[in-house]
Amino acid sequence: MRKLALIEAALYSFFTISLEKTIHDEESKNDSAQPMQELKVDQTSYAANTANTRSQAKLEAQYIARQQAHTGEIQDLKQQLELKGNEIRSLMSTNDGLKSVNEELKVGIPDELYCHAFRD
Repeated sequence: MRKLALIEAALYSFFTISLEKTIHDEESKNDSAQPMQELKVDQTSYAANTANTRSQAKLEAQYIARQQAHTGEIQDLKQQLELKGNEIRSLMSTNDGLKSVNEELKVGIPDELYCHAFRD
């Protein structure tokens, strides 16, 4: 009988310790599972943020490249406009010079000759 009581006490102690260990393991498992889940979510968020950051950086680089290209085109167009303005001023000056030479020639030719030369 005493042996039986000792065996029962040993079994009770063994099962109690096993139960406590199982409970502790489950709690540890749940505690570690939750941070692992949070870590997975954080990794997903990080990946999404990294992708967004890369996309944003790519868009910003494209914007800057386009802006620089447009700035270069504007400078080229301003330069072309300035050249055309200079060309127009030169042509107007040449035209004025030719008009004055034409007037001088008209004055130097008698009217009778001038009229006959251009009538025929």
